[in-house]
Amino acid sequence: MGFVTIGIAAIFAPLLPRIPFLILAAAVFSRSSPRFERWLLAHPRLGKPLQAWCREGAIRRRHKLVAGVSMACSFAILLVFFRPLEF
Repeated sequence: MGFVTIGIAAIFAPLLPRIPFLILAAAVFSRSSPRFERWLLAHPRLGKPLQAWCREGAIRRRHKLVAGVSMACSFAILLVFFRPLEF
């Protein structure tokens, strides 16, 4: 349930990719709760990328690009605003 929560929160957080968390959630629920997996795959907003992953084993190029840019921006923010602790 944690991966689903992070995936849904990522819809509203611009630098957090949602697709990898939802893929992880679907993989976990495929073994533990088939009913919740069906709900996740049938969801009108969240289900399409997951169905594509199940069918093709890959995510769309646009989602890959968004995830890569998000990770690069997060890393840049980390470099700019956070300094190592000095002891």
